[in-house]
Amino acid sequence: MGRLYGVILSRLSSASNSPAASHTAQSERSAHRNAPKLVHSPSNWAFRVKPCGRRRARLCIKGYEQVPGVDYSDTYSPVVNIASLRALIAVAAAEDFECATFDVNTAFLNSDIDTDIYMYVPDGFKETKGDIICKLIKSLYGLKQSSNLWYNKLKKVLGELGLKPLKKEPCIFKNSDNTLFIGLHIDDGFVVGKIDKIDSFFKNLKGHFDVKIDMQENMTFLGMQTS
Repeated sequence: MGRLYGVILSRLSSASNSPAASHTAQSERSAHRNAPKLVHSPSNWAFRVKPCGRRRARLCIKGYEQVPGVDYSDTYSPVVNIASLRALIAVAAAEDFECATFDVNTAFLNSDIDTDIYMYVPDGFKETKGDIICKLIKSLYGLKQSSNLWYNKLKKVLGELGLKPLKKEPCIFKNSDNTLFIGLHIDDGFVVGKIDKIDSFFKNLKGHFDVKIDMQENMTFLGMQTS
């Protein structure tokens, strides 16, 4: 039996009443439609204004209440080394490859949960009437194992698309003929390869996740600018 967790009550009251906040909350609710399986008590939203001015609504569970060995086991999730990214850029320059980046929207919600965990239903869902509690069927932001579950999910999908991680760098993936390379940093990806391979990759990736793609000549990835 999973433990019962509440949702972080860290919202900005002034922001939560604005039309922009309502829109971002609605977007987050839509992403959660496949995450909670209703079993039975209402909760709250966390709102944030990013440095770029973009408003974000995020549902975060109290993962700090989880018990090791009971609610989770593995938590480690690798991220790409900055030196490996520089190597990818060098490969792109040497082979005259194209570069692109992608960002997976609400990435953690795509991962299957690995244990029984329950949480309060946040405000805004129709199912909040009465005493309702959610049993998670997908991972959620705030869980100790969320990053680990997401990496394993993405690794599985990339494997299905013909990409395998390097032995010495688990966050660099490549295809069999070395014409496509992917560098991963959680839900962000840096892509290097032939243009037809990149186009095919993004087309297939969109069949699994909701992604934002940047194929401009000047782009930024983890603070590094390429042109």
